[in-house]
Amino acid sequence: MIEKASMLEEDMVILDTEDSVAEKDKLAARTAVSEALRNFDWSSKEVGIRINGFETHLWREDLTNAIQSTPDFILIPKVEEAREVALVDQIVRDTAGKAALPKLIVAVENAKGLMNLEAIFKSSDLITAVEFGAEDYSLSLGILAIERSELGSLYARSRVVSVSSAFSISALDQAYVNLEDLEGLRKSAFDAKNLGFSGKSVIHPKQIGIVNEVFSPSQLDILWAEKVLDAWKVAQAEGRGAFRLDDKMVDIVHVKMAEEILRVAREIKAS
Repeated sequence: MIEKASMLEEDMVILDTEDSVAEKDKLAARTAVSEALRNFDWSSKEVGIRINGFETHLWREDLTNAIQSTPDFILIPKVEEAREVALVDQIVRDTAGKAALPKLIVAVENAKGLMNLEAIFKSSDLITAVEFGAEDYSLSLGILAIERSELGSLYARSRVVSVSSAFSISALDQAYVNLEDLEGLRKSAFDAKNLGFSGKSVIHPKQIGIVNEVFSPSQLDILWAEKVLDAWKVAQAEGRGAFRLDDKMVDIVHVKMAEEILRVAREIKAS
């Protein structure tokens, strides 16, 4: 499965030693992810390791092993308090020495972690992204329904996006666990994009294409952006700060949106 992941079209790969691994296989997983980082061609993908959580006896050795494997990032699961991340930051710096420091991704998966987001983000300048974990979050709130609306996590997802944006940290949305409901996945990804998430976790290869499509500018987006920038040049020449385009008001905020759409499109094309 890891080797296959190295050949797919995702942007990032999380090599897991945590919840997807049976207890009896934890130590073997620690070795397997290290070997995978060395032995497979990851091309331009960012590759990281998810260590076990602070509630286990495994996390410290997982972390040391991960640092020595020189991943692009280390994902810390079920983060609740700033002191946890501060400790990881210290161990990373002490262990890595003069080597390049891996980025940190924090996973917020319960109410306590959500409450402490600001302090968590302030605890380490190695944090570049936060991942929202809906399943554990629902459990922490006592939401036990297997089939449930994502409206139950709307506040949490909105808070994650808002706080991460204030700290210039990327927000990654929850995984969609129904592997056969691809239209449901599309809606979930579209809603996440509209909330402000910059990406979404996937747990099966068939989900990758849909999520990539949703989070990439469409041809309609690109045409709109080009049209806005062309019209903006005319408006500037005429001394106008706002103007009408296709029966809609356009001003500088829409110009900035258009510029960002084209920047992302160029970045995707270059990769």
